[in-house]
Amino acid sequence: MDTFEPTADVEVLNTWPRDRKYFAIGELEVSTSDQANNALVRKARQMGADAIVLGPARERSQVYVPIDSPLNTNSVSFRGVSLNSVRAIAIKYEP
Repeated sequence: MDTFEPTADVEVLNTWPRDRKYFAIGELEVSTSDQANNALVRKARQMGADAIVLGPARERSQVYVPIDSPLNTNSVSFRGVSLNSVRAIAIKYEP
C-alpha cells in the first residue's frame, strides 16, 4: 500500500470528479453526527488525500439504552437507538 504525506486541504465531493484523473487511496467511515464531515476530512488529511467522495449514511447497528431515570439502577424500560455511520472514499489526484 502506498503512503502519502499528510495534506492540509481536502475537498469534500458528493460525486466522482469528472475533470481530473484520480485514484482511490482508502475507505473511511465515521459515526454520524453534526461533525461527521469534519471527522472524515481529518482522517483523509492524515492519509494524504486530496479529496473525499461522500457515500450514503448507513445504519450499522442498534443498541438499547435505559429510558428511566439515571438514578434508577433497576431500570427495566429500554429504547432502541440506531448507530449510523457515514462512509467516504479518499482519493489522490494524479499529477
